[in-house]
Amino acid sequence: MHSISRRVFISLAITTVVTSLCAYGWIYWEAKLTENVLRQRALLDQANLVAAYLRLDDSGAPVLELPIQLSEAYKSSTGYHRYAVRDHVAFSGAVAVPAGVRHQHRKTINPSC
Repeated sequence: MHSISRRVFISLAITTVVTSLCAYGWIYWEAKLTENVLRQRALLDQANLVAAYLRLDDSGAPVLELPIQLSEAYKSSTGYHRYAVRDHVAFSGAVAVPAGVRHQHRKTINPSC
């Protein structure tokens, strides 16, 4: 009898440990997926906000006119917020607005960049 109860106890202990590891692994996986989705959504929201202030001037050159409050919000000594607007209209992939624009309120970019 002692042997059967010991085997049942060991089986239940192993099952509990394996189940707990699977549950914690699943929770970790879901947390990472949620974090990635939230980061991507925040990045797209920020990109749409910056894109709302991007326009073409009379010569067709891109101009970024950020309000002072928005420009100040994106200033960072660590350079955490850096964006580059790429030319997808001509499918050339050339940088139309370099990342350094984030510190300026108005910047006209040379299309040959």
